[in-house]
Amino acid sequence: MMLDDHLINLVVASYLQKAYPEEALPTVTFDKTMQFHINGERVDLFHFGPAHTTGDTAVIFRTSNAVHLGDVFNN
Repeated sequence: MMLDDHLINLVVASYLQKAYPEEALPTVTFDKTMQFHINGERVDLFHFGPAHTTGDTAVIFRTSNAVHLGDVFNN
């Protein structure tokens, strides 16, 4: 295997992250689906299972007729 010298630090770097403080953790979670309303907008959340990461979620803004897929959608 051959690398540029500066890349070796990325390969051997420790990616251990300290735990998030309790106040940074979510207070609401969902398993497969969730629906809520905010600012007159109906929002549906769908978790279809892991895609790019294990937390990938499709967010559908029903009133605005828009969807957010993050980096799960690739053209």
